Amino acid sequence: MKETAAFKKADLLLIDTGDLNDGNGMSDATEVGGERIRPLYTARSYQIRFANLKELPYDILTIGNHELYKPEIALDVYQNFAPFWGDRYLTSNVQIYDPKTGDLNYIGQRYRHFQTKMGK
Repeated sequence: MKETAAFKKADLLLIDTGDLNDGNGMSDATEVGGERIRPLYTARSYQIRFANLKELPYDILTIGNHELYKPEIALDVYQNFAPFWGDRYLTSNVQIYDPKTGDLNYIGQRYRHFQTKMGK
């Protein structure tokens, strides 16, 4: 799709709006919410491994409210998921208590400044 957009001299932003743990068809398909979908996004050593998924051309990912209902899920997002995606993972208004430091930290980056391929 991004190639088609470039051919048409248009920008296409790929954005993921969260709710990976539950709240969508893929995450709700297993007894443990998100058991099969999270490995698709993190390529960590879970049951399924997809080494090239970090190469998905996401411009921005963010947290969904379903990742915030259980403290252990939110902490996993903070410790594993957000660092995996780096500056592409944004949570401008979501903070979490870091048990290692005792600080209240943003789960992801507060903003991302970038220029699209078409210069916007």
